[in-house]
Amino acid sequence: MISVYTPNFILGLVSGIMAVTFIGLGIVFSFTFGTLGIALLAFGVLDAIVALVVFSRARATGAREAVARISHTTARVVEAAHSWGTNIGNRHPVKLTVDLAGGRHTRTLLVPSHIDWKAGEPVDVKFAPDDPANFLPVA
Repeated sequence: MISVYTPNFILGLVSGIMAVTFIGLGIVFSFTFGTLGIALLAFGVLDAIVALVVFSRARATGAREAVARISHTTARVVEAAHSWGTNIGNRHPVKLTVDLAGGRHTRTLLVPSHIDWKAGEPVDVKFAPDDPANFLPVA
């Protein structure tokens, strides 16, 4: 399965990790140091809120884009810049540029390691007719 890479993923991930850390520290420190623990707990709750907002907005945007992709066609790959050294689970980021609907559109995607697009290669895509930049290769 191919998914869209969002830069805010890192912000949400870091905020979630910090939330878990500071909420735990806040609970422990509130019993031993009082005010310091409450400050750490408040910071942890704030980080949890940031993480929830970032992830919920990303989900809403992804759902909106998925609903808009109603057209299906074949596009031609102009460039596929693989980032083989970066892995997120069993996927890696690819900056894919395609000729689609009379223009060139670029999108960063997370793809499994067995997918290796080459320039000039045709690729089946679903896209939004009013926004061709909202494309996703059909795997």
